[in-house]
Amino acid sequence: ADAAGFEALIPVGRYLGMGGPSNFNGDSYEVFCWAAGMAQGTNRATVMATSNTLLMHPLVGAKQIATIDHISGGRFAMNVICGWYEKEIEMFGAAIAGHADHIRASQTTLRDFHLSKCRAPSTFALARSTGFGTRKDLCDAGNARVEG
Repeated sequence: ADAAGFEALIPVGRYLGMGGPSNFNGDSYEVFCWAAGMAQGTNRATVMATSNTLLMHPLVGAKQIATIDHISGGRFAMNVICGWYEKEIEMFGAAIAGHADHIRASQTTLRDFHLSKCRAPSTFALARSTGFGTRKDLCDAGNARVEG
C-alpha cells in the first residue's frame, strides 16, 4: 500500500453477506483486527476501520481505536456508519427503529466515542454504560476510579 502510494486503507464493515448466488460481502475480516494488521504492515497510509454505531459499544470501540492508533503511530481514522442492513443489525439483537430514533441512537454513540477517546497511550477515559447509547458516567481507567 505504501509503495503504491495509497493514502488510506478502508475496509467494508460487514458481519453478514447479502445472500444470493454470490453472497456479496459474505466473506470479510473483522475491521478492527484488520486495521491493526494493516497498521503494523504499513508506514504511511492512513488505516481505517468501519464501525456501525448501533453495533459497537463506545467503551469497546474507544479501546480498539486507541490501540490501533498507538500501533499505527497516529495514522488511524474511523469510517463511522449508522447502519442500514436490517438482517445484520438484528443478528446483534438490535433493531432499526424509526428514522429519528435511529439517528438519535447513533448520535449518542458518537458522543460517547468522543467522551471516551484516548487522551494518552496510558490514560484512557471510558464511558461506562448500561446499554448501547446510555452513558451513565465516566471513569478513569488509569486508576479505575468512578467519578460522580
